[in-house]
Amino acid sequence: MELIKIRINGLASVIAGFTVASKQISPDHHIRLFGGTIIFRINTLPVVFMTIVPPILVLFGRNSSAVLLDFGILVSWIYLRFYKRNGDTRGDRSEAFSFTSFFPEFLQYSVKFKIIPSNSDYNTLEDLELGRSAEDYTIDDDEIEALAESERRKNLAIRDINEHLSSSAEDDITDAPQSTPNETN
Repeated sequence: MELIKIRINGLASVIAGFTVASKQISPDHHIRLFGGTIIFRINTLPVVFMTIVPPILVLFGRNSSAVLLDFGILVSWIYLRFYKRNGDTRGDRSEAFSFTSFFPEFLQYSVKFKIIPSNSDYNTLEDLELGRSAEDYTIDDDEIEALAESERRKNLAIRDINEHLSSSAEDDITDAPQSTPNETN
């Protein structure tokens, strides 16, 4: 009967997702609070939302929001890391966006080897058809040639645009009326 009285909303997950997205977009940006008395990097926001905020929420009786924060961070990181399309690639595989980069440097080693799922866990998910196989991320020779061709065409188009803009700028300069200084006697 007590479960009926619990209020659950998803705003905590959305806020947690925004912290992960902001970490991906601009990790070196600084946030200043209270006129600059508190300064921290956006890079540290997800770890704050994973470690400091949930115990505070539990103290105030918001257990569901504490769980939603952690799941929001985890789900948004999984989506941005593995599934979001960036042109022809999927996900952000950079080391700066790894899960261990959410934690301070002194904790990264222990997080990397104790918390992160191993290859055997990934293979189990793949066997259950819940994960993607490595073949889904490989690029064939035909795709490489197509990418090189599109890159070559893009470079040609940029060069043509630059030539057109520089020639039109020169035409504008030569077409401008020549002004003669006023002679004062």
